[in-house]
Amino acid sequence: MAKINEAVGILVNNNPLYSILIKSNLVNYTNMAKSLMPQVRALLKKDVKINTIVKALSLMASHEPEEDTINFLSNANLSLEYKFLEKEARSPGQIDPNFLVAYRENGTIKYLIGNESKGNLACISISLPRKIAGKPGITLFLVQYLMMQHISIERIYRLSNQVILVTKLAEADSVVKHLSSLFYNSHM
Repeated sequence: MAKINEAVGILVNNNPLYSILIKSNLVNYTNMAKSLMPQVRALLKKDVKINTIVKALSLMASHEPEEDTINFLSNANLSLEYKFLEKEARSPGQIDPNFLVAYRENGTIKYLIGNESKGNLACISISLPRKIAGKPGITLFLVQYLMMQHISIERIYRLSNQVILVTKLAEADSVVKHLSSLFYNSHM
């Protein structure tokens, strides 16, 4: 690969978060260039200046934002519930009827139950507008956005138009703060 623009284009287009940020014009090009620099250098097998990557990113920017995923997210509902606990059961009959979500793992059923005094998890529920609920990559976009903020998520559940993020209690407020900023302060 010989051209920096091509390398940057490939990297951005193969990353849903970068792609949406570029298309919505909601990005700090210098910060994105810093995170892309090692990959661009690896693809081109030569040293590349950060300003060159910034220029390539700015050329990719859309002057007409895509069907604004960011704007649609401003219509999402965000809620936070504390004191969830993950429990195990051997059969469906042993699951507490007030469980939030359940899944099978290694022959056991694990499920989340709320209002537990020993609960060490929080659930952040995102109810997406129907218009973007089926959009491919939206869950990945949200998780990658949080990863860029250095926030880890324990589990992710996608149910129709709802995304449930499970995190440790200590991280919950930070998750909501960053998602609120993305949803409600980023729209154009």
